[in-house]
Amino acid sequence: MERRIVSLRKFLCLLTALILFAAPFQAAAVSAASYRGVIDYSDLGTYAKERTAADWANVSGILPGVAKGTFGPNRYLTRGALLKAIWRMAGKPYSSAVLPFSDTSAMSSSCKKAVAWAYEKGIVVKAKKFYPTYAATRQNCAVYLYRFAKYRGCNMNKAASLGSYSDASSLPSHAKTAFKWCIKAKVVMPGSSSAIKPKASIRRSEGVQMLYNLHKLIPNYTKGLGKPRSWNSLVLREISEVADFGGYYTSGSGGPYSQSTYQGMNAAFKMSGGRAVINMDKARPSFCSSACYMLLLKTISDYNGSSIGSSAWTALRPYTVSGLRYAPQEDGVGCWGRANANGPGMAVLIKELGAGKNIYIGNRSEYSSSTAYWNTWAKAEPGDFLKIFRSDAIGAVERGHMVVFIGSKYATNSSGKRDDIIYYWSSTGSSSRDSRRGYGIASCRASAIYRGVLTKITKPSAFSRASSISPANKNKWLASMLYTKNVTVADLKNHI
Repeated sequence: MERRIVSLRKFLCLLTALILFAAPFQAAAVSAASYRGVIDYSDLGTYAKERTAADWANVSGILPGVAKGTFGPNRYLTRGALLKAIWRMAGKPYSSAVLPFSDTSAMSSSCKKAVAWAYEKGIVVKAKKFYPTYAATRQNCAVYLYRFAKYRGCNMNKAASLGSYSDASSLPSHAKTAFKWCIKAKVVMPGSSSAIKPKASIRRSEGVQMLYNLHKLIPNYTKGLGKPRSWNSLVLREISEVADFGGYYTSGSGGPYSQSTYQGMNAAFKMSGGRAVINMDKARPSFCSSACYMLLLKTISDYNGSSIGSSAWTALRPYTVSGLRYAPQEDGVGCWGRANANGPGMAVLIKELGAGKNIYIGNRSEYSSSTAYWNTWAKAEPGDFLKIFRSDAIGAVERGHMVVFIGSKYATNSSGKRDDIIYYWSSTGSSSRDSRRGYGIASCRASAIYRGVLTKITKPSAFSRASSISPANKNKWLASMLYTKNVTVADLKNHI
């Protein structure tokens, strides 16, 4: 697979209702206001300092944007939005608590649920009013996040000295305790080197960073969110936990990083309790198919990893370095070699295992009408795997990119013809060394995708069949495309 791809990262992402991820596909008419799944934030730069936190909050649905495609980094974070974000981080638990505030009529339904739960757990306390539409202050953030951290079992044995801050003495005792912990834990930082500024209003860019900082400290954070509604929703949850970038590197050894992509894949795979435990933080740097394969393994592990069997995990393990039980796998060899191969490698692996189904997305010229073409794209659901071909070639000289489809936005080109924006997650870079890139979400026009293969995981239990593919077993068709061979569309369709 050609892993050197022109940079597409426009970023990122507004999350529509997560129920879309679990709902069955229904063809529907599109309009100029049509959005699906995660879409780009037009007001955040690629390398904005809040990008990682904002990506996490949006893909996970913790803190959506202020409008379609707009994050609003400089807008103030309201008290209601802060409590809703904390409530979502808790897994949206139900509470029957009666709110003691006189301004509940100013709250949305979700805000009432969030504040009721927070009141029941002592995160907010009784007062005449809650003021949901007021800007949250630095003190609000410190107190609420401190109490939530305690509720979620964080290590609370941390305390910074407040002696160097001129306004610390005026803080109420509960706020002093909260700031001591938050500052030491680097969750909420003071307003300056000499003042805490507890009454200062918090902007959304600051607030999302605080939420992100805290979630990394919570033990077993994702388990506390409850079971995902579907395989695809778990894929998206896994994506939200992969911090951005980490480097893009395609070579198997040496290079400018402390380890190669292949060494990182090996370091990220560990067996524990009868299943693989995948640490994506160790799988850096990365390239497109390594990112998607490691994400696939992590999702399998967290979905039903203990039930698929140790022999299946032996087969699924990516053999990428010397000294393991099996030799490093070239394209087409074993499960990893299949997924990494030129052509529809991931699709072939899923077909062999019976774990899902594949859908061919042809070039526009292959369809009798524009409607038929867009109806095929409409079958893509956030969390599906997608092999993108950017040229007519399939095989050795292809320009390919392995990604996870996460959303789309209705758009037209300069001639007024429909040309949707397709959003996806992968590892993206423009050369063999691209230290500012790696894991993340990118976008392109549908017209930039010459053809594609959509892979839907419909039977996760079938990954137990991986034991039928020996780590030394070679899929000759995929292996034949490693160096010189290209195949036809008919041949591709026959193998997916």
